[in-house]
Amino acid sequence: MEVLLTMFVIQGLIGGIDNLWHHEITEKLSSDPSARNELALHSVRELIYGVIFVSLAWVAWEGIWAYLLVILIVIEVIITLWDFVIEDQTRDLPPSERVLHTILAINFGIILTLFAPIIVGWANASTAFVPVDYGLLSWIMMVIGIGVFGWGVYDLIAVQRLSMPDWKRQPFKRGRREEAKTVLITGATGLIGTALTRQLVERGDQVIVHSRSFAKAYYKFGPQVKIVTSLTEIKASEPVDAFINLAGEPVMGGLWTKRRKEKLISSRIRTICNLIALGARLARPPKVLISASAIGFYGPRGEEELTENDPSSDHFMSELCVKSEERAMTASKLGLRVALMRIGLVLSKKGGAFPQLARPIKFGIGAILGRGDQWMSWVHQEDLVQLFLYVLDHPRVSGPVNAVAPSPVRNRDFFKEAGSALKRPVLLKIPEVFLRLGLGEMADLLIRSQKVLPTRALSWGFEFKFPQLGPALNNLTGKASNLAPTGNDCTLYYNDICPICSAEIDHYKSVCEKQDIEVKFIGVQGPDPELRDYGLTRDDLKRRMYVLGTDGRLKAGTEAFKEIWSQMPQYRWAARAIDNPMIRVLATFAYEGVMAPILYRFSNYLEVRKATQPNRRTKSKQA
Repeated sequence: MEVLLTMFVIQGLIGGIDNLWHHEITEKLSSDPSARNELALHSVRELIYGVIFVSLAWVAWEGIWAYLLVILIVIEVIITLWDFVIEDQTRDLPPSERVLHTILAINFGIILTLFAPIIVGWANASTAFVPVDYGLLSWIMMVIGIGVFGWGVYDLIAVQRLSMPDWKRQPFKRGRREEAKTVLITGATGLIGTALTRQLVERGDQVIVHSRSFAKAYYKFGPQVKIVTSLTEIKASEPVDAFINLAGEPVMGGLWTKRRKEKLISSRIRTICNLIALGARLARPPKVLISASAIGFYGPRGEEELTENDPSSDHFMSELCVKSEERAMTASKLGLRVALMRIGLVLSKKGGAFPQLARPIKFGIGAILGRGDQWMSWVHQEDLVQLFLYVLDHPRVSGPVNAVAPSPVRNRDFFKEAGSALKRPVLLKIPEVFLRLGLGEMADLLIRSQKVLPTRALSWGFEFKFPQLGPALNNLTGKASNLAPTGNDCTLYYNDICPICSAEIDHYKSVCEKQDIEVKFIGVQGPDPELRDYGLTRDDLKRRMYVLGTDGRLKAGTEAFKEIWSQMPQYRWAARAIDNPMIRVLATFAYEGVMAPILYRFSNYLEVRKATQPNRRTKSKQA
């Protein structure tokens, strides 16, 4: 049995590497809507594996339980084969993932060969769960089993999250403006691109999103933008006023091997070349190309204060930025104004580096990187988006632009401020040697100094909303700071066909009337809620509750409940509770994954029944 458990441990460890490296880091399946079916299979398989691992560590499945164990193993085999088919149909597996899958298949064959006689022996015994103890192996099996089961829950939550598009979970309204621009954005589904695209749509511009994955782009933006998967889909007669290029392989996505360096460079050059070719093909070329670069242009420079006038250096990041910027500047031959956005460390609570830096701090294991005296040049996401818009709207702006806040900080001060914002001390240090061993040359991004200043932006009079790190971090980590009413009215849209939903909303109406709280309630059977600018339909309003909040933004699902609860003093505790990340995840899963679908189907049943009742009565009278 010890040999069998050892093979199980090997299976669990290899499977964990496959999940972490390929499914999460490389392929990012948990954020890919086209991978939803694959994730569903992964989740079921991992949950089964978790149960098998933990139980085999401490009990023998004897008698009828042995047959149940065989059924679970057969189900796991069927799911694995099904998963192989879906993977081949939906994505191109890298060689390393195929190798791991082959090793897993061979190892599982060995497990079945060793397990078969043991299960036969268990099946012939009396029905019982018999306690066993294999010492350290039992504990290792239990730890791996808990980890596998937890990953299964993680994938299950991802499946539920991907079932509802971002643009319906966080609706954004199409604006109106007289001098609207048509803007083509590459790399729009990334952190910066998503925020910038939404801002452009909300202010009234027309946005064309270029993405390799139509499903991913539609998941984020829905009908609010035009989506193309190839620039050749854009007709020569189509008016495009501006190109914004944010595309390129992520720099922090794997070791900087020679092959990966070439891929990082080619991914940027290829996109820029395609944009320039499109500009030459259009009957009316765009007026501006804004291309994303990075402060890595300057390379590690110690204590030197760097402005847009400083040269590059001998470093790979510098080479990467120089080559992409030089290619972008060739667009000026077509008469385009070219601006090069040299972006620093972007702080956002929706992704990027900050959540990864904040996570260990929350668990009390935050650590200063290296010596801690290296400079970090950062920028809040809101300021970065506004700076892009400023460059887009001002025809005289061209050339390099340092997209950073005016107050760079040392690494130790950054983590001190982050710890203060998260109310956790940062007492640990990760020596430079360990970062070098783990990341190689890429460690320079974390331990080498770049003190970059936004000289040109400040000279134009651009005003940063978050010029200092402390307020920026407080904005990203603020807890329940926006729960008090602002004085603006709320509008709540709900499914009044469903009697359960109506009963709850009637209670809220009563509370608001008694306490003179201004909230407007609109059901799907009432007046047209006029949410067409959000791209929403009557069917969307039947599926979940929406609240137009006091800040003028439309919230859906758990965010809508938080907004309405924050208006009523007796329910503000619930609004604060739902700010807890764990409670939010569980509440969202319960509402979006269980309650909302059931109530939606129930209301559809009632609506159909109501529509058919008059026909039944007519037939009855005729009879």
